[in-house]
Amino acid sequence: MNEHSQLIKKFKLTPDIDFFVDNEGTKIIKKPGFLKIKRIINANVSLQLIKSSEDHKYCVIKATGEAVLDNNKRESESFGEASPENNHFEYPIAIAQKRAEGRVVIDLAGLSEEGWITEDELSTVTKVKGSIVVDSQPSIDKAKSAIAEKGSKKTKADDKIKNIVKL
Repeated sequence: MNEHSQLIKKFKLTPDIDFFVDNEGTKIIKKPGFLKIKRIINANVSLQLIKSSEDHKYCVIKATGEAVLDNNKRESESFGEASPENNHFEYPIAIAQKRAEGRVVIDLAGLSEEGWITEDELSTVTKVKGSIVVDSQPSIDKAKSAIAEKGSKKTKADDKIKNIVKL
């Protein structure tokens, strides 16, 4: 039996269309698969812009979500970030939003424990001894530095950013 049979059965995913595993073993959910998973678990995700530089090149989005999986209500919270170091697309806020939402939905579906990521994470992934590490904190630190104003007070959002949920 294929090692991904449960994923295929549970979320009605098709290999190569909805997900793939790269040559290094990174498990990646593609956009069509992400949308199927989100629909099947009936994920409700809310997004909030936490920080953004004036030019929007550095930004942090917070996603919170809930869903029902196997008759159990699940909740998740995560952050998505974009900066010139981890984003080469024209719309950084959209990328940060996709990353935050992807992290929450994958977690709600119970797939983050198995090492699955969305394809929007690919520019933030570093391989360390066969493990996947999402390079969130360096990007967030740079984003915060780029948008900090002199004398500004620390917010609860700043504290939550430090506690980023990593895949």
